[in-house]
Amino acid sequence: MAGLDFRYVGQDRLPARLSEFDVERYFALTDSDIGAINERFRRDRRAGVAIQLVFLRASGHTLDHVGTLPRQLLRYMGERLGLATPTIASLRTLYQRYKTLYEHQVWTCEYLGLTSIGPNHWAALEAWMRQDATEALTLDELLQHAHCWLYERRILIPAERKLRDLGRSIWSDGERGLLALIKATVTEAQLMHADSVLSIQHGTSGMSVLEWLKTPPARHSPTTLTETLAKVRFLKELGAHTWALDAVPIEKQRAYALRIEARRPAKVRELKKSTRTIELIFFLRVTLLELTDALLYQAGRRVSDLVRQAYDRTTIRQARAAVEYRQQLVAIKALVQDSKRTAQERLDDIGKLLERLVDKPPASHAASVRETLIDDHHRVRNLLGSLRELNFVGRDAEPSLRQFELIGTLHESGATELPPDCDVPVSAAWRDLLNGDDRVRALRALEAAAITGLRKGLRRGSVWVNHSLSFRERDQLLIPRAQWESDRGRYLSSLGLPGTAGPFLERLTEHLKVGLASLDEAREAGRVMIGTDGVLHLSAIAAAWTEWTDSLHAQESIYRPPMRDGL
Repeated sequence: MAGLDFRYVGQDRLPARLSEFDVERYFALTDSDIGAINERFRRDRRAGVAIQLVFLRASGHTLDHVGTLPRQLLRYMGERLGLATPTIASLRTLYQRYKTLYEHQVWTCEYLGLTSIGPNHWAALEAWMRQDATEALTLDELLQHAHCWLYERRILIPAERKLRDLGRSIWSDGERGLLALIKATVTEAQLMHADSVLSIQHGTSGMSVLEWLKTPPARHSPTTLTETLAKVRFLKELGAHTWALDAVPIEKQRAYALRIEARRPAKVRELKKSTRTIELIFFLRVTLLELTDALLYQAGRRVSDLVRQAYDRTTIRQARAAVEYRQQLVAIKALVQDSKRTAQERLDDIGKLLERLVDKPPASHAASVRETLIDDHHRVRNLLGSLRELNFVGRDAEPSLRQFELIGTLHESGATELPPDCDVPVSAAWRDLLNGDDRVRALRALEAAAITGLRKGLRRGSVWVNHSLSFRERDQLLIPRAQWESDRGRYLSSLGLPGTAGPFLERLTEHLKVGLASLDEAREAGRVMIGTDGVLHLSAIAAAWTEWTDSLHAQESIYRPPMRDGL
């Protein structure tokens, strides 16, 4: 639902102050409104009924509050109706008789086509609110959505108390359903263990485990990665990664989790048991998802740091090699020009200078970076060991996952070399390094290939972690198919989209036609041109620059003061 269009929907009173934009946008009187008011009411009643009309149109609720009316609105009504309105007024001063106020409200409802809510409306509203309660984050949000539902159907919004009582009943039923889902998913032992985090102390820090979990990750560093991994490990020991709570929208889970974050642990303990269970379970679940994301982001930063450092070391090494190569050339040149020695002596010295020159052709800069990254195998292996606890999954043909599994098997067996007969897919850039004679170095190359390939797989979505928010399977990021098919109309209505693609494409086509017409006008005016390659080109900048400089010189000649002789 568009927030701007429904800004005042459901309000039962006017704010103390209104901006000119609000008055013109939400409380404006049309010419037909003025004509209907002038025809129906006498002069001294027109201001009051006009205010009732614009408020009812903006909010869907009758104006009964007797507080002071905004000065900006009174001045606007006076200008539009041609009346002398007071600068300070309220409904009490505008209406001496309640019967007159009631008659004006009845007329405005008839004029706007609003109907009073009936039993059938209440039944439809309750059914819709029960459906919306599965996604609404708070009771107030549920009520606001109900206001918009009534407003869209031109039903007069009833008294706040009746609507709130209905909302409370529906919200309580929803929380009972959430509690039943949690008890069906989380075992009793896990519930007791989760409840104990409110009082368990974490290490020697003096804070509870709950406070420790609330602590956000520090700056990017290996220590931060270790701390984040410890939190993920603790939550997985609780079993949070096995809780199948995907039936509850993630934003609703996060809303319950934020309530825990906003309270001190002592206040959480004072909550009713059912409320504490719902909020705590969703807090632990959402915290695991967010920490997994944080760990993957930190690991990605770590991989980037390793690659960048390998790049820098490679650049320094190549620069040093270039200097040494030039020094060798200078030395060879000096030997060639040394006429005091025999040719054989000079050839022998040149051969000594070239002994360190290998016959292998020079590698590309990227290949040199990969070689340097292999030399940093200790940090690469430590990072791989940390990530093994995340249980990556992905597509069947994903090579980085097969590399990751093979490396884990080799590490568990204590192997330090890559078996010569292993069949693991790698890219062409790494294949020569894995097929080399040095099998220890081949294993290190496989580790470097796996860590860089895993980062790319996470980015493109071919690798994911089930207990993650941003790095989960693509289908899990979308609305479930069964839910989309059953609630498609409600989602389209909330987004303001048509039921079919035709009207939406028509709007885009109209915008495209207008844009093409503007482009054609620019082409005829010479501002753009279509080249022989079929591409749009702007007009020559040099011509525009010459015209601009000519006009500038002309202006300077007009305003330049006369120069004295000799200057």
